[in-house]
Amino acid sequence: MDHKIKFSTDDYEVNIYIEQTKILDLVSYLKGHSKTEYHGGNSAKSEVHWNLDDDYLYLLVGDDQEAWDIGFTFERMICEQIAEKISDYV
Repeated sequence: MDHKIKFSTDDYEVNIYIEQTKILDLVSYLKGHSKTEYHGGNSAKSEVHWNLDDDYLYLLVGDDQEAWDIGFTFERMICEQIAEKISDYV
């Protein structure tokens, strides 16, 4: 079963569908316990690429992290909050 993760503001909304088996990997990644890149989930029938650096989380939707179709940027400090919200629903 896939889980839906929704990011939204007054200006945009993106829905990401991720397999149950990958949820814990995503939570660990968002808490900074693993590599700087994570590939997991689908949105708009495309793969989702997650990239962290010191300041930001980049959410890239498309064929790969170099040739993506749409991207979203979040301040890294909210990664822990995102991870906790995801954990609450698993």
